[in-house]
Amino acid sequence: MRRIALGSLGLVLAVACNVRSDLDDPCRMIVPDTSVDGGYRMLLASAFASDAGSDFLSTGDPDCEELVCIRRGNAAPGFYDDADGVAHGRCSVSCIPDRAGGESSNCSGASVPLQCARLGLDQATLDSFCASDPASCQSLLGSDPSATYCVDPQAVASTG
Repeated sequence: MRRIALGSLGLVLAVACNVRSDLDDPCRMIVPDTSVDGGYRMLLASAFASDAGSDFLSTGDPDCEELVCIRRGNAAPGFYDDADGVAHGRCSVSCIPDRAGGESSNCSGASVPLQCARLGLDQATLDSFCASDPASCQSLLGSDPSATYCVDPQAVASTG
């Protein structure tokens, strides 16, 4: 009986150690909207056309384990969006670069190599968000409201 219990525990531990990360998985850019079922609505890709150089962070996304969906500015054509017209990003998590080149242990587990990069979020928007909801600001962005997140370096189109 004791061997069976220990064997079962070993199997559970082996399975638990092989957890797949959703980092860099596609996600939907959403905004809170209490007037719709589910409490949020999806944004259309066309809403981002005029802000092509800006990075966007969508929080509360049920597609992502950490509830954070990132859409980088200057993305290569077709990197995020497909024919459904909905704005997409990639699941992410906040990170701290711990090696040269933006490498971070927080960014491991994705299907592609990710970099820990500072997002070019609009400072006025971040300041407004942090002033209106300090607890969420702290939990999502940490003490630095210009936070860094794990991103796919292939998301940004080359400028040269």
